[in-house]
Amino acid sequence: MLAHVLNTQGPFDGILGFSQGGALAVLLAKLLQGPQDCLAFPVPVDHPQFKFVILAGAFDVEPEEYQSIYATKLDIPSLHMTGEYDTVIESSRSRKIMEVFVDPVIYEFRGGHFIPQTPESLRVVRSFLLPFIPDLPAVQ
Repeated sequence: MLAHVLNTQGPFDGILGFSQGGALAVLLAKLLQGPQDCLAFPVPVDHPQFKFVILAGAFDVEPEEYQSIYATKLDIPSLHMTGEYDTVIESSRSRKIMEVFVDPVIYEFRGGHFIPQTPESLRVVRSFLLPFIPDLPAVQ
């Protein structure tokens, strides 16, 4: 289904993933980088690599057979938002995802397992997105 969406509705500049969606966003970016030893699209996908990834409360996929996915780094800009009081996702699992990227931008906010919506967090996201969307409106 996701391969079909990428082929028929793309290309997409980037991807935003929260929690399980963050884990999936990383898997999609890895698959667009090339087939993985343990995972591949079921049909051919004609979609370029994402220009950026934004993750909030993201974590790694735990089954041992998928761990090779994290062996090579993704060289695309990434913003990782993590709540310092997140009791749903262990911080070690969020850090593992951050380490998959060559130069991750990390934003830790006061809060738990959610996507922050404070003026400060909006400025962080806007600043991250400006190279990709130059005419992005300012945060009020």
